[in-house]
Amino acid sequence: MKREGGDSMVALDQHRSVLIENSGIRYAGTIIAVGALYSILFDLYTYIFNPPSNITLTALVVALDFIIAALFFFFVSLHKYLYSILVPAIFLVNASASYFVRTLKITISQNIMGIVLESNIEEAASLLGASFWCWMTVHLMISIAIASIIDKNRIQVNTGTILGLSSVALIIALLLFSGFPNKSIPRQLVKRNLQASLMSSLHGYARSQYIHSIERIDISDSGCTHNGQDLALILILGESARSDHFHINGYTRQTTPLMEKENVVSFTAAYSSFSFTRKSVPCILTRATAGNYDLSLRETSFISAFRRVGFQTAWISNQREHHTKHDTTVSVFTREAGTTVFHNPMRADQGDAARFDEELLPYFSNFLGKGDRRLFVILHTIGSHWLYNAHYPPSFARFTPVATNKNPTKTDRQALVNSYDNTILYTDYFISSVIEEVRKLNSLVIYVSDHGEFLGENGRYLHVPNARFTPELFHIPLIIWASPEYRKRNPEKYQALINNKNRRVTHDNIFHSVLDGADIDTPLCDKRLSVFRPPD
Repeated sequence: MKREGGDSMVALDQHRSVLIENSGIRYAGTIIAVGALYSILFDLYTYIFNPPSNITLTALVVALDFIIAALFFFFVSLHKYLYSILVPAIFLVNASASYFVRTLKITISQNIMGIVLESNIEEAASLLGASFWCWMTVHLMISIAIASIIDKNRIQVNTGTILGLSSVALIIALLLFSGFPNKSIPRQLVKRNLQASLMSSLHGYARSQYIHSIERIDISDSGCTHNGQDLALILILGESARSDHFHINGYTRQTTPLMEKENVVSFTAAYSSFSFTRKSVPCILTRATAGNYDLSLRETSFISAFRRVGFQTAWISNQREHHTKHDTTVSVFTREAGTTVFHNPMRADQGDAARFDEELLPYFSNFLGKGDRRLFVILHTIGSHWLYNAHYPPSFARFTPVATNKNPTKTDRQALVNSYDNTILYTDYFISSVIEEVRKLNSLVIYVSDHGEFLGENGRYLHVPNARFTPELFHIPLIIWASPEYRKRNPEKYQALINNKNRRVTHDNIFHSVLDGADIDTPLCDKRLSVFRPPD
């Protein structure tokens, strides 16, 4: 009897061991499967569509991707409830990022993170069409299913297992940070692993925000003088306009009929410093260049120079100031102006509400009507920003049919181009309206776009940070109008404008040209870079 009882206990223990072993295998298999699924959904496609040249390196990085993902889900699953929150959250964050990576063909970077975090609800909503929400719904359902599977198969893990896997994770981390066996491995992993690139980009953006908070050097302290003559200088900051869609620059469609009736000087070889607003506009306003962008973080803009010599200054914008308590890379400069107007303060309920640049004109007229002799005004337009149709009145829909899908990648390309060309036609109207306001004054109107725009070329859309030069993103319009009075007073400068119209210029030239055009002398103004000076 004892033997039978003993045998039963042994059998029971063996059975229990088998169950535990089987449970452990199922648990391990679950974690491995989840890690593999995660890697396939969010990482592996980057190697398929953009394979590295080094196959060995690729295989190593792919293996690391999978190991890191599996280890992550293992440690998340240790807490009974943590995974039920983190798994869906991680999947949704990565799903939203991967959607735009795939559709817009971008890579996650610090600059992309800045664009996302400094965008407003309206801009974000303009890209969130039905395909996006379907994409997110599918990934939410997948994440919930994964959380449920983990819950069903999770077991208590002993301390030894935890310590062992923690050691593996630590070793991987040390190898990555040390760059062994190949220093390109950490870079490749961060570049191609969606989660790693998100974390790295967020860290870089946070660091840049700290730099932005450092007090800038006031460039006007270097010494600024002016001849005291009356002048109204208007700087129009365009948005997403590309030079090759301006008829005045050779485009086949008539998109600039009003400007062509004026004595404007259009620069045919003008280029932006960057392909996105948060860096290009600071380069327009300051001495910063594409090769020395940090100057925009350390110095004030030319607005401070205009104020120092007695100009009344204004920043009138059809874009958002900021959507958090923190300034953006652009809004920080608006505080230098004596008058600041944001026509569209952020509202969560606006969605795809139409915004027309002509709504800035009453503010502009009111500022002019104060009777000040010397004025410097920046008009920051919404221009040709997506959604295109929301930024021009129906009366300017000359080119049809227009785009109807909120997702540009799902829009007929000709309809996309039609909508975009309508924004250029409307920009022509806006610039001409500004000219009309200051026609009788001693005045200058300078229009320059921050960057260009992809319109489906090679499957690319809108504008994104892009280190590689592309004409669609970097070839921009620069148009200058001088009033009859200005031409009379400054014949040499006006003739220089005409002689320079085919000269290659960039945003690097704007700071110096604006100050020189206004006759503001300062040691920081390099007149050799001014378009108001004869070419070398």
